[in-house]
Amino acid sequence: MIAGKFADADLAGAMTNELFKIDDSADRRKILTALAQLREPALRNRTLAIALNEKINGREAQNFLWQALQDDHNRVASFDYVRKNFDGLKAKLPQQTLAQLMVASDRLCNNSERNDFVDFFLSSSEKMEGGPLIYKQALETMDLCIAARAGNDTNRKRVLVK
Repeated sequence: MIAGKFADADLAGAMTNELFKIDDSADRRKILTALAQLREPALRNRTLAIALNEKINGREAQNFLWQALQDDHNRVASFDYVRKNFDGLKAKLPQQTLAQLMVASDRLCNNSERNDFVDFFLSSSEKMEGGPLIYKQALETMDLCIAARAGNDTNRKRVLVK
């Protein structure tokens, strides 16, 4: 997956072209995982649109977004993509997996990102299968992360002061 992380436009284009040519689901999953980890912002933003491409099925789109949301370098941009394209994703993704987008977003780890998550998912989670519980669990994970970071910052400052 390292190739995906550091791909240039040519390699990203070649991977995308190959993805659309092949039928083997394991190979498609590998390519989608690599594309979900692209770090160059312009390529990443263009590649996220693959989730709504008609050549990608809902299960593949779900896995692709999961991978992108779990990637430390792409999480915020991927969450922005999900928010901006939620209606299209709602129509494409398997309905029983829609709430999993909240699980994949649970690594948002600062107050601003948490607030964006709450603003976006608070009301829509009620309409998702398993949504209310998954929403609460994702918030708990975020809160623990935020608290841990705050604690680490406090400990780090104590060490630096000494």
